[in-house]
This record gives sequence, structure tokens and C-alpha cells, in this order.
Amino acid sequence: MRTNLRPLILVVFSFSLSLNCAVAQTGVTASGGVNDTEALYLTANGLYEHGKFEDAIQILARIIKIRPGWALAHNGLCVSYTRAGHPNKAIRACKRALSLEPNLVSSHYNLGVIYDSTGRDAEAVDAFKHVLDVAPDHKAARYSLAGAYADLGLSQPAIQEYQRVVRKDPNFRDAYFGLAALYYKSGNYEEAAETLQHIIRLTPGDIETRTNLGVAYIAQRKLREAVHALTEAIRLDPSAAAAYHYLGYAYLSLGKKQRALQAFQSAVKLRSTHAESRYFLGLVSLALGKRDDAIAQYRELEQLGSSMAKQLYQVIYQDKVITVEQAKGLP
Repeated sequence: MRTNLRPLILVVFSFSLSLNCAVAQTGVTASGGVNDTEALYLTANGLYEHGKFEDAIQILARIIKIRPGWALAHNGLCVSYTRAGHPNKAIRACKRALSLEPNLVSSHYNLGVIYDSTGRDAEAVDAFKHVLDVAPDHKAARYSLAGAYADLGLSQPAIQEYQRVVRKDPNFRDAYFGLAALYYKSGNYEEAAETLQHIIRLTPGDIETRTNLGVAYIAQRKLREAVHALTEAIRLDPSAAAAYHYLGYAYLSLGKKQRALQAFQSAVKLRSTHAESRYFLGLVSLALGKRDDAIAQYRELEQLGSSMAKQLYQVIYQDKVITVEQAKGLP
């Protein structure tokens, strides 16, 4: 089960919205040079919205030459640099914006996102905390703070922040998914399953969540419930290779080897380079007396360069007894 599940929220910043804020905050009137910079700002916005980030950067640099003290122009430059793949320049632009306007929420947030995306998790935590000091109801910042805590291995603070998010917004799917991942990682499989069930109620057609629910049930040894969840995932998406893999594992744990064989065969057909599915297919084939099929899977694993080839070889040729648990089938 994945544990780093939050999508990176790169853009909560909108040029047009921030321009309106700038006019409201500074009381600037549309006249003379200011009018020119605002027109250029709208031009930069259009370029940005069409993915022309380098062009937007050039326009924003022109604006800053005319109006160097406009914090939101520096913030716009920060976002454009981020999307253009220049994180260090983006950080400098954000810090410049904050030197001009220390409580500019969008710059603190964007700085946190950049730190988060470049693995500077502790600095991301500080940036998101600053957002929440100024704007306690900033949902994206609290969600991102939870994710940054999780990346630092601080599960309890991460869980607390995710819980605060879902209390404010009971329909925030990604926050629930973050919670489920942390519960699973900490061995609280029952809470993980309950949280995943809540996500399914929000998005009944979510294949990934149904698959993860099956995994959480397997971890609890609730194998029949796992079979039901995984079968439902496959019904909704017959190409769900991961669901077939874990279904095979659930059937194998139940002693239903023929059904396990069929599930692993489907998993391998859909995802031919997935070593673990081939390994289990070899094990089940051997258990059903299909030695040649097991050897074929060993050779495929060798071709893939997988360390599981050696493990399967030992089972086939050295009569090594191996249990399902020893086979490390749990995710």
C-alpha cells in the first residue's frame, strides 16, 4: 500500500485573483506606470495559463524592473519559475516577495510546496505552519503540512493534521487516503480499512481504493472480505493488475490454489514485468504439480534480473519448503 499519497499542489496561485488582491491591499489606482504593470500582469497570466512559463517569466521580470516593490509580482515569478523547473530561482523569488510583504499567504504556501517537492521537508513544515498562523482555515496548507510531517516520519502529527482537514471538509478524499496510508504503515489495519471504506462511499468507482481495502483486509487476515473487495475492483476494471495480484494472494492464503493460479495468471498477463506476480505464479504452479510451468516462471524472473529468481529456484530445485508468509506476499 502506498504511503506517500498526496498529489503535489503546485498552483493555488492565480494571477488574476492576486492582481485583484494587490489593488485592494495597496489602494493603487489604474493610472500611469501602474496601469502598464497591471496590463503586463494580465499578459503574464495569459501566458502562464497556456503553459508558456518562460514567456511569463520574461514579462514578470519586466514588471519587477518597473515596480520592484510589488510583492505579488515576485510571487507570480516564483510560481512561474516553479512550473518551468527552476526551483532555486523560485525560492529566491518567493523570499523576495516575503521580504516585501511578510504575511503574504500565497508566497508562504508556494515556498512550502517548492520545499516539499525538492525533499526539504522540515523547511516545508515551517512554511506551511506560517500559512496557518496567518490563515488557520487554509485547507491546502494544512493538508500539505500533514504530508510533510508524514515525509519526515512523524506519523502522529501527520494523522492529527489530516484529521483536522477532514473535520473541516468531510469530502476531502486525498486527506482520507493520507490517513489510511498512515494507519496502515503504523499497523493499525482496522482503522485503515474503515478509512478506505469511507473513501469508497465518497467515490464508489475508485479502483485503487478498493484494491487497497483488499490489502488492508489481508493484513487483518480477513481473507474473505479481501476477496470480495478485490473481486469488486476487478469487476469495475478488468485491467486492474494489482487487484488480480492481491486476489491471488488472498486465495492462496485460503488454500484455494486453483483460483490463486488463475488470479496470478491474469496479473502476469496484464503486467508481465511484475516480478512478484511471476514468483507467486511459479509457487502456485509448483504446488499444483505444474513443475514445468514453475520453471518457466523462474526463467522469466531470470530474464527480468529479479532476485526472486534465486528464491524460486531454491523452491523448485532444492525442495525448499516455503510458507505463504515467508514468500513475503504482503505489501
